Amino acid sequence: MANPIAGKVLSDIEIEEMLAKKALDRSMFSRLLPLLKPIRRHIFAVIGIELLLVFTVFLRPWFVRELLDRGLIQQSGHWLLDERLVLWLGLGLAASWLGRFLLAGVSQFVAGSAAIWVLNDLRVRVFAHVQSLSVSYFDRTKAGRIISRVDRDVDALEPLLIQGPPELLGALLRCGLASVMLWRIDPRFFLSLAATVPLLVLATWGFKRISQRNWARVAENRSRFTAHLVESVSGARMLQQCAQQAPNLRRYRGLLDDFNQALIRGSLRSGWFAPFTALLSSAGMAVLLLVGAYGLAQADVTVGQIAESLFYVFLFLGPLQELSDLFERYATGSASAQRIFLLLDTRAQINDSATPQRVGRARGEVSFEQAHFSYDANSSTPVINDLDLHIPAGEVLAIVGPSGHGKSTLVQLLTRFYEVQSGAVRLDGIDVRNLTQHELRRNVGV
Repeated sequence: MANPIAGKVLSDIEIEEMLAKKALDRSMFSRLLPLLKPIRRHIFAVIGIELLLVFTVFLRPWFVRELLDRGLIQQSGHWLLDERLVLWLGLGLAASWLGRFLLAGVSQFVAGSAAIWVLNDLRVRVFAHVQSLSVSYFDRTKAGRIISRVDRDVDALEPLLIQGPPELLGALLRCGLASVMLWRIDPRFFLSLAATVPLLVLATWGFKRISQRNWARVAENRSRFTAHLVESVSGARMLQQCAQQAPNLRRYRGLLDDFNQALIRGSLRSGWFAPFTALLSSAGMAVLLLVGAYGLAQADVTVGQIAESLFYVFLFLGPLQELSDLFERYATGSASAQRIFLLLDTRAQINDSATPQRVGRARGEVSFEQAHFSYDANSSTPVINDLDLHIPAGEVLAIVGPSGHGKSTLVQLLTRFYEVQSGAVRLDGIDVRNLTQHELRRNVGV
């Protein structure tokens, strides 16, 4: 995986550190949009349902105002109840609650179905890409980190892709309509509430900047202990044979401590957002009540209008309080998306020739001609150095020597899991780089 800055191959640890420190790439969202194309009908359906939900929610303040202003009538110093009107208004209020409940259930079902569809497609795409990568990628990347990309990071995209946009749309609609309705009842109501908006905008901007870096660091540490867990399970026999269970456990605890500290640090830095928005909500409510009490004393507004305005205050401030959860999911999903696309952007180092040759059924003649190879291209001590070797078809050759001196490397060069930096490896006189990997490995067995 190439580093666009230094132009060198990065280890998986260096990649995780780069991701944790990297700011959000805004072009990433243009790459996410094509994932939604197969489920665009589901998305439009969820948006339509969200619009109906907003409509049912905004019926309630109107029912409450009519109930207080017309259902209760003052005559000769007594309050009279218009039972018929109150009954119809009560039924309408109940119907709005029931409608919201049913629509929310349908929305969850449609969004859930769409999420299963798009996330499974993405998993298949990532899995297929992983299978296409060269062996050298797996030599330097721990299995747990790859599993984390395919599983956990893909799951984290669901709120960002499926749930977040309709919820954000609904929140913006509720805020906008509530503002209009407050202005229509009394401009003073709207202005008393609007005084809290600048503070909220500043808080939201600060929360976004802090949470993005925090959750990227959390994702990095989660990937590390997941990778260690996978490696420990796959190497359990070796751990027990070498009696390394205790040191391995200490290492795992250290990784978990790093994860927990990052999680706690992130929570401490971003946990203030929800209480702050709640404080702003209470302040806005108190100011509106004071303005409403003054208007009621001056006979400028009715009790029903004040009650209706309180509903609109909740409808305006409620979505703003939901922003903390939306931004947290946005930060988590964005960090996961960057990690997934970094994997998808990784290209195989071994590729088939555009004009491959055919070998058919190989006779078995193998030759190495001035072959030079090193696993680290910058190393001064190559594993294979200017090797000349010819094995005629049908002959059997045994190569012996100490471990780590290149015996297995010869086989990996012949099967083209790696390529020589100079020289050539030939099968039946054909450079293996001119054969497709499928045809080569069909003829050469290990």
